[in-house]
Amino acid sequence: MARSLTKIATVPATAAEAEINANLRHYAEASRGAFASNTERALRVDVMIFTGWCAGEGRQALPASPETVAAFIDAMAASRASATVRRYVSCVATFRRAAAVANPCEAQVVKLA
Repeated sequence: MARSLTKIATVPATAAEAEINANLRHYAEASRGAFASNTERALRVDVMIFTGWCAGEGRQALPASPETVAAFIDAMAASRASATVRRYVSCVATFRRAAAVANPCEAQVVKLA
């Protein structure tokens, strides 16, 4: 799972982006073998969905603002089951944990979305 998270990260343009990429690589190494293969696959796909949506909307995926996550939830809720949207939110929280950035999912605007 973690290896896939590092592949999604872009080439760093700033020191902050370089740190996020380093954190993702470290998480990848530390978590190797910690998740079932289906969990890894789901996280990989969900991260790609989130980062792809962010790119298409011109929003930053890492660190994501609470407003970005809330907008993502609203967009996904239009065509996905609520359980799937909750899984996406969990994935965003895992993705930010891997990158060691603030958790936008704890904000009230995200909880209300």
